[in-house]
Amino acid sequence: RRAKSTSTDMTDQEQMAWDAWAAGFIDGEGCIILHRINPRKFSLRISVGNTDIRPLHRLQQMYGGSVRWDRHPRGRPFWVWKTVSLNAAKCLLRVMPWLVVKHEQAELAIRSRQYMRRGRKTEVELENLEWLKREISRLKTQPMSPPETPGQRTPSEEGQEKFTWPI
Repeated sequence: RRAKSTSTDMTDQEQMAWDAWAAGFIDGEGCIILHRINPRKFSLRISVGNTDIRPLHRLQQMYGGSVRWDRHPRGRPFWVWKTVSLNAAKCLLRVMPWLVVKHEQAELAIRSRQYMRRGRKTEVELENLEWLKREISRLKTQPMSPPETPGQRTPSEEGQEKFTWPI
């Protein structure tokens, strides 16, 4: 079942708070994918899986898309929210200021939209889309370093400028 966004009923401040919440949920439980459908067609997709359907319905209400049941490896109930194409790009634009883990993936995914026009794509467009797809995948497999606690330094950082939190 598809749902239209009802986010226009919210104030700007409420919308920003929900977008920040969604960014955290997507960062922790979600996946940003540039999927090659066939040799000449790509699709941008965001999916989030969870054993609790309620936050997924909230994402559907805010950004459209669909929620469906899926199989969980441990046999528990499991649902997936998915939004694609232009809706996915619009969602990423709204949550990107608050994304931490997937911020770079979101930037690349949004860049991909400039090459996803209807009709026959040029070889350069296809090469650019393939490069963006590989970069998004690479970012998923690159090791994540834990965020530094203010004032905490490792011996290898001697002589480097001290990290400060941008608040």
